[in-house]
Amino acid sequence: MGVSKKILLSAAIGAPLAALAYARWVRPWHLQWGVRGDEAQRYLPGDELIPHPKMQSTHAISIAATPQLVWPWLVQMGQGRGGLYSYTWLENLAGCQTRNAEELTPELQAIRVGDPVWLHPNAAPMFVKTLEPGEALVYFGGRDAFPETRDADVIRKDPTFASSWAFVLSDEGPEGTRLIVRNRTTYGPGLQHELACRLLLEPIHFVMERKLLYTVRDLVEGRKRQQFADPEEEDYEPMFV
Repeated sequence: MGVSKKILLSAAIGAPLAALAYARWVRPWHLQWGVRGDEAQRYLPGDELIPHPKMQSTHAISIAATPQLVWPWLVQMGQGRGGLYSYTWLENLAGCQTRNAEELTPELQAIRVGDPVWLHPNAAPMFVKTLEPGEALVYFGGRDAFPETRDADVIRKDPTFASSWAFVLSDEGPEGTRLIVRNRTTYGPGLQHELACRLLLEPIHFVMERKLLYTVRDLVEGRKRQQFADPEEEDYEPMFV
């Protein structure tokens, strides 16, 4: 058997096995990375926006700080704001033009329900749908999000597309917070949508969001250590609107 035939035979056998391994072990792992107990099944704010999602991921991390210290970092997220706290080089490779903040910016704290938040300068924004200071921040974009999105390119390409992105803080005592992030997405029928979501959107979302969680944790805990090192430093007071 020639070398080329051996390569083709190996690919013919290996590809289905790799796909099976991904579907059986890798995908379930990354869709519920960091969760514990019933966090992946628990109802979270924003779930009602897409009652029957075609894709759902739930990621979580523990942070050694109170929810009040975590909240301001979440509020200032967004392209052109505090960034997305992920891999800057990868974000900018995709044209996001982001700069991830390493400090809190007071003027970025005053957000309201209905405010647009961009993830990419050339894509339709998501909108603040739920704003419960210190507890839950939910973004929603796509179909029926808000009237401003009805003429966006993403809606014209797939009028059934919708996505929610929820950041939920769970108080775990004097010095602990669970940050749970859930993304729910629905889209139109067709093999192209299924492949794009499962093979492209899901893995990229996992890689970026995992980095986001680690970055938020490190930023919050770093600020907390700084406050202990300098007891005369004034506590930051977030602005809730």
